[in-house]
Amino acid sequence: MIFFRQDYFESATGNKDTVDMVWLRTSDGEAARHVTAQVHEQFRNRQPELKVETESAGVARFAGRSQALLSVIRLVIVILLIDMGVVLSNSISVTTRERRVEMAVLKVLGFEPRAIMALVIGEAVLVGAVSGLIGTALAWGCSALALAGWLPSAGLTRLFCLFPIRAEAVLWGVLLGALVGFAGSALPAWAARRIKVSDVFAKVA
Repeated sequence: MIFFRQDYFESATGNKDTVDMVWLRTSDGEAARHVTAQVHEQFRNRQPELKVETESAGVARFAGRSQALLSVIRLVIVILLIDMGVVLSNSISVTTRERRVEMAVLKVLGFEPRAIMALVIGEAVLVGAVSGLIGTALAWGCSALALAGWLPSAGLTRLFCLFPIRAEAVLWGVLLGALVGFAGSALPAWAARRIKVSDVFAKVA
């Protein structure tokens, strides 16, 4: 929002016939409703159409538009998290099947099934946390550079100026990455826990 003197604007542009906005200050809410009704009645059939509202209503209207955009962004984030969980689960399932012999050897060496399950989950959580750290750190760094003027303000970098990323987002990235890793590794870890040594070595033989 920009505030400036109307007479300066009219002098610079030569436009002295257009009024875009007029603010009226009243003593209380009842006076505001009375003035609003009078203005509506006086300019009912005039063109262009006149809109009268309180300052709080105007701010709420603009904030509502921003809230709708933020809701869309949150929905996209949830979809991306689910997608990453599915991709990570598929990747861990593939690696688990490829390392069945190693897991069978661990069982022979005395590792309990829950220990093997913890290893699979721990690896996935570590990968997810590191990925979240790298991704959010890069996003936060680009946002900080864009706000400082080190990046050009054209194209996608404008989003960093409209929606600046705070430093604590890096911590959230690590936590969400670890959570996605945990959720995506639950089923593959349970499958690794149930690997039978006799079946694995029979196939190897």
